[in-house]
Amino acid sequence: MEKKTGFLYKIVAVVIIAILALSIFISTFTIFRVHNSLQESLYSQLDKAYGGTAHLFDIYKRNALGFARDIAVNPDLVAACAAKDHAALFELTTPLVEDAGLEYMVITDEEGYVIIRTHQPGVIPSPDDSIANQMNVQYALRGESFVTIEQGKVVFLSVRAGAPIKDETGKVIGACSTGYVLSENTIAQDIKKTFDVDCALYLKDTIVASTFDVPENSRFQDFSGKGDEIVARVEKGELVNDITFIGQTNYLTAVGPLVGAGDEVVGMIEVSMEESVLESETNRMIRDILLGTAVIMAVMLLVTILVFRRLLGPIGQIAGRLFQVADGDLSGESMPVTSRDELGALVQAGNEMQDKLRGLVSDVVMAADRVATSSEELDASAQQMEQRAFDITEHIRSVSDEVEALSTREDSFYGVRESLRKTKEEFLVMSETMTEISRAAGELSGLSEELSEATKSFKL
Repeated sequence: MEKKTGFLYKIVAVVIIAILALSIFISTFTIFRVHNSLQESLYSQLDKAYGGTAHLFDIYKRNALGFARDIAVNPDLVAACAAKDHAALFELTTPLVEDAGLEYMVITDEEGYVIIRTHQPGVIPSPDDSIANQMNVQYALRGESFVTIEQGKVVFLSVRAGAPIKDETGKVIGACSTGYVLSENTIAQDIKKTFDVDCALYLKDTIVASTFDVPENSRFQDFSGKGDEIVARVEKGELVNDITFIGQTNYLTAVGPLVGAGDEVVGMIEVSMEESVLESETNRMIRDILLGTAVIMAVMLLVTILVFRRLLGPIGQIAGRLFQVADGDLSGESMPVTSRDELGALVQAGNEMQDKLRGLVSDVVMAADRVATSSEELDASAQQMEQRAFDITEHIRSVSDEVEALSTREDSFYGVRESLRKTKEEFLVMSETMTEISRAAGELSGLSEELSEATKSFKL
């Protein structure tokens, strides 16, 4: 017998295929969106890190300018500057630099020639050592305080603040230049610790400080296929997101302008994050999505099986009952109707069919009994009639023979003979008819017995 596949298994198979197809589509779409969303989120973090770095430099500017102004009005420093007393200036400025957290301080005369550099203790500058070309010093010698980010003579790139040093008459006798060095890797390391990103600072497009392991004087174009385009955009003041390649590592990068005096772009700030972070986050999200999809599939399958088992339960009962009916068993009780939907209507129809079949078979059984009784009576009557017809026929035959014998002697009996002959023939025909009736009654009796036997197989 051919093995049949259950309807429930077919439904589960269809549901599995549908869930798999839907899950693959949704997972692929979700992973794509998640990857893009994570990339955008990481670029957003880098943009914020760039903004934080630029803000940090603004703080450096404010601090450097404030300290330069305060130090420039110190009476002892004014007197030592007027006397160009190197020892006194070193003694005064060294603790001030340490207390203020400044990275360097330079004191010049009224023409911009360096008197001392606090970050070079004990070194007496040469007479031609001038920093008058620096914008902060120029402003200070004109009697104005000023701060910017620019390239220096000794310090390659720094936050520079300048304040005028004036004597008691208000005459500018020198300049106090203070600031923070940006061209050392320590500032890049501080940015990395603060914002959890790698950092590189550029003068124009050349690295002056970095947390990357790169050769000195490396240029941004060395790490990006679109380096010239990005540098040009940054010089216009844009913040650009791109991917850079340093060594064997790819980085998600935000590159923005490093603004100096007069909003002039003097360099670039680059903050970066390894692309592997994106891949790691994407893989984690993929694992979470696949795990969630597997759980959802399992729950959906379980719910599908439970729901369809509940729905197909009545159908299974009806199928079982129909097989019982097909085997002739009509004795089963009516199946319970548990719902008012189509399945409930199907159960109700099955119950009504069984009841009507039971009634129909009962009627057939009763009719078969009546037919059997009637056929037996008809058969008995036919047999009696056949026997009587036979007796009459035999009697008429004997009389006919005698009359025929008489007719040979006297022609007056000719008419009687003919009449008897015809009567005999009629009785012979009647006898044959009665025989046919008896035979038909026998066949009817046999059919009624077969009908009775057939109805006995039903269980009512």
